[in-house]
Amino acid sequence: DPKIQNELQRLVDAGTLTQEDFSIITQQPGQKGHIKVEKRVYNRRGWSDSVGEAFNDLGETLSNTGNNIGDTVGAWGNNVGNGAKVAAATVVDAVADVVGKRGYQAVSGPRYSSVSDQEYSDASGPTKKRRLRYWLNSLQK
Repeated sequence: DPKIQNELQRLVDAGTLTQEDFSIITQQPGQKGHIKVEKRVYNRRGWSDSVGEAFNDLGETLSNTGNNIGDTVGAWGNNVGNGAKVAAATVVDAVADVVGKRGYQAVSGPRYSSVSDQEYSDASGPTKKRRLRYWLNSLQK
């Protein structure tokens, strides 16, 4: 077919196809050279496909490994973060408790300078508020 021959010639001119390949491809099927080149091209393609697939598999393995490492590090980071959050909350609670007791002792004034933990926990809201007002008023004098 002249159209195909022109297209093949264009590929030769562009340097994509060698003159040797062009002459063998344009031979009639069944001729010795034609079959030989088909085999050669097929083998070359088969080899490059195998190499391509091997690289593809390697890429996939590396990608999966990377994902697994990422997941593991992420989970570890999350655990560390959560651990730090819990630890921080515990410290804040402990500090708040101590400060609360100190505040209660301060608000209670000289008459209640030694306050037990039980008294601190048992004191009702209004009592605490009344003592806090008393303490704030004493600061303003």
